[in-house]
Amino acid sequence: YIVGGVMMLDNIRWAANMEMIYSLPPDPMFTENWKEELLGRLSDLDPCVNKWLVHPLRDDYFKQGSVCEDFPRIKAATFLMAGMADSYSNNVMRTLNGLSCPKRAMIGPWVHLYPHLAVPGPRWDFCSEAIKWWDRWLKEKEPKQSEPEFLIYLQNRDPTYPRAEHVDGSWICDPITEPKIYYLKDGKLGNDKGNTKLAFRTKETAGFRSAGATWPTKLADLPEDQSADDMESCFFETEPFSEDTSFCGNPVVHVSIASDKTVASVFVRLCKVNKEGESLLLSYTAWNQTHDATHETFTPLIPGEFKEVDIKLDIISEKIGKGYRLRLCLATGMFPLFVPNPEPTTFTLDLDKCHLNMPQLHEITPYDKQPSEPLNPSPLPTTQLSDPYAKRKQVTDDPTGRVTSCFSFSTGQRRFEDHGLITEYKTETRDSILPDDPTSAQVHLTLQDNW
Repeated sequence: YIVGGVMMLDNIRWAANMEMIYSLPPDPMFTENWKEELLGRLSDLDPCVNKWLVHPLRDDYFKQGSVCEDFPRIKAATFLMAGMADSYSNNVMRTLNGLSCPKRAMIGPWVHLYPHLAVPGPRWDFCSEAIKWWDRWLKEKEPKQSEPEFLIYLQNRDPTYPRAEHVDGSWICDPITEPKIYYLKDGKLGNDKGNTKLAFRTKETAGFRSAGATWPTKLADLPEDQSADDMESCFFETEPFSEDTSFCGNPVVHVSIASDKTVASVFVRLCKVNKEGESLLLSYTAWNQTHDATHETFTPLIPGEFKEVDIKLDIISEKIGKGYRLRLCLATGMFPLFVPNPEPTTFTLDLDKCHLNMPQLHEITPYDKQPSEPLNPSPLPTTQLSDPYAKRKQVTDDPTGRVTSCFSFSTGQRRFEDHGLITEYKTETRDSILPDDPTSAQVHLTLQDNW
């Protein structure tokens, strides 16, 4: 997974996971020469991350798998669905806007799971929605009632509980927005333009609290309170909002920025801050300054030369309540979500040409139907033999200052009663870095698939 031309560390983890899976032996029940096939498979093993590392640009390798290269090729009725806590949420609006076939889209507050299984709630009855869609477009049954083309959950999250099981908010249809511009000046987001140049270099640890998974599947994967990372970043924030204000869409940061290195990426976070100073991550992204807007060409930077660029953040749908603030954070690193810059980097902003463009909701149309209770088809009968767990901690080594993020996860042992198979999936991850040395980054990953 590459964001803004910058590789995410979950590429390494995902590739390691896939290497474990596709190195498993064929099932002897269906393959007589399973041992020979396994040995051949192992001899040809090539971790997919190797291919990604030699394709840093958006070239034909990536284009062939991208629907946006030729939207008119899609003729079939298309139903798009994603969660805002998942990294694939941006694709939904982009694809919806590009399609000309019959289409519909839904974005909830969920992680990388089907809506009837996902967290945080409220869940949605995916099975009934899918059946209605197929009835209409496969069986050609006329729908009993029309549905909005785009349905999204307007969240009203509390920064005190970044991993809440249920998100307060409401479903809205086909939102209409208008741009709201905030200028960057003296650490503030407001109506006045800046008129100075501001240099910053942040610690490599300025993203540790954002270290949720790229594709979260559980509450423990979601990022925690951002306030410590915020204080290590170059940040700008609004005054407390005088009234409830809602935003829906992709925030865009326009910057005029210069680097002291020929290769460098800038990392951006947008947060919601409550009256107590607790900070909730709304959106984040990265931008490789050596790339053009299409990420198809590479041009080394000229140190000290300013470059203007629009940096689009991930989609948000959030109410900022009265008394709350928006905080925009920029950093020179965001480990362990992203691969660090190759060298310690200092950026300079020309604040006269910097602003944040927020998609403020202009018209809100509530969804007037009550969602059905989620239908979860009965899985195979199992017995849980040991408890699942998900544990995350951060430790600092006193002599060296190396900071390590540790995460351990297990599904627990489960026995399938129909045939007696016992399974367990376990991971151990340790990501570490020295605060002032991007080249010191280390990633350790252990995967166990026991059965």
